[in-house]
Amino acid sequence: AQFNQYLTSILHLAPATLSGYNVCPKASQGCAASCLNTAGRGRFDSIQLARLNKTKRFFEDKTNFINDLIKDIAALERKAKRELKKPVVRLNGTSDIQWEKLKIVLGKTIFELFPNVQFYDYTKIFTRLLSDLPANYHLTFSASESNETECLQALELGYNVAMVFKTMPEK
Repeated sequence: AQFNQYLTSILHLAPATLSGYNVCPKASQGCAASCLNTAGRGRFDSIQLARLNKTKRFFEDKTNFINDLIKDIAALERKAKRELKKPVVRLNGTSDIQWEKLKIVLGKTIFELFPNVQFYDYTKIFTRLLSDLPANYHLTFSASESNETECLQALELGYNVAMVFKTMPEK
């Protein structure tokens, strides 16, 4: 597959240590220690402030947060159509929110509102893999130093498992 056929967007939120809201309920010690929150553009103060404000808004002003999210995804979808690309959205760039459980407008999930958008995420919440996920939502299970059994179960269920390495192992 050619990567230039996709138009992607990622929602980043702030970790509990900054926002006071735990957006990653299964974060292990290793995960928290190596959080991607400050990777790449996340190292800039303006980005950190934006992530903090978005996180607080998600919890304290959810209606307006969701309205803005819907506008942003609709704009991405229009732009992708103009550019003849497939719109792809990762809602949990630096979080692990169970979006499939959130009925956000008229009893519908974000996935139902945007059936032509491909959504994807990484998760450490194993039970998410056992639920009936929308067809336009792909999950990859995230390995940590403390969930090997769940990783093996995820593989048995046919899911991909992502692992982070400091140096590449031989096998």
